[in-house]
Parts: sequence; structure tokens; C-alpha cells
Amino acid sequence: MKQLVIPLVSAAILALSGCSARMPSEGSGKTVLEARIHDMGCMTLVNFQRTDGQTYEFGGVPFYRMEYTAKIRIDEGCYGAYGNEDHKLWRFPKKFHLEDDDANLKAMGYRLVGGGDILLITGNIDFEKHGKQWIGHEHLF
Repeated sequence: MKQLVIPLVSAAILALSGCSARMPSEGSGKTVLEARIHDMGCMTLVNFQRTDGQTYEFGGVPFYRMEYTAKIRIDEGCYGAYGNEDHKLWRFPKKFHLEDDDANLKAMGYRLVGGGDILLITGNIDFEKHGKQWIGHEHLF
């Protein structure tokens, strides 16, 4: 009996570890977000952490939605607006800002942010499976 149990337990462990290899890694999520932040400019990724994930299928295509939290640093000379309650950027950082826009955003309850500020953001990255590869698309955080 022992001879049968050990191979079965080993097979179960291998099967379960293989499942996680079929999903995008936390490092894949970080790479997608870093590229998106780089393309937008005025921000630097400080920290990235996957908080949850779920597989689903749409039109016969496998997808994986990775939820994350991340810390970003606003670059010097850049300005934006941030929602403290939902951890979202409401005005993506850019090199210029208008006082009227700043006053309006502040009146609506958003926090004005600038160079050096570190913000906690949350978001989702949807990965679509193409063959054996997962291609990630970050939703605007």
C-alpha cells in the first residue's frame, strides 16, 4: 500500500505545481506594468505585488486576470491627481499643470501629487493566452 500512496502523492504535488506554471507569474505582471508606466512617462515603479488572480475563458480563448497593488514614484517636475479612497490616478502625471485644473480637482476631493510622491495604486492586468505564451494588457490604473 505504501508503494502506491507515495507515487500518488508525488503525482498530485506535481500536478498542482504544474497548474501554477500555466498562469502568468507575478514577474510577468510587473514587467507589463513597468512597460506601461515607462510608456506614459513621469512615473517609476517602486514595488509590485500580485494580490489575486482568476482564469476565465472568452470566445474559446483562455484569459487570466491578475489583480495587483503597486507603489509608484512621481518623477520630479511632474504633476498629477490621486484618489486616496480608490487608489487610482485621476490625472496621470505630466510635465505641466494648470492652476484652474488643480483647484477643480482639489475641490472634488482629489489629492494633488508631484515629484517625489510615492503612491499606492491598484489595478488589473488581463493576460490572453496565445499558443504557449501569455500576453498581458494593463488597464489604466
